[in-house]
Amino acid sequence: MSAKLGETLLREQLINPQQLKEALDYQRTNGGRLGSTLVKLGF
Repeated sequence: MSAKLGETLLREQLINPQQLKEALDYQRTNGGRLGSTLVKLGF
């Protein structure tokens, strides 16, 4: 699900590739869902 959410947000230009990378890196380290991680990071 994370890849699809990330792809959708990129396609709709709601986040940029660097923000997605940062969120995915954070998610790998800390766990959780991508959507929650993006909110936590302020994106």
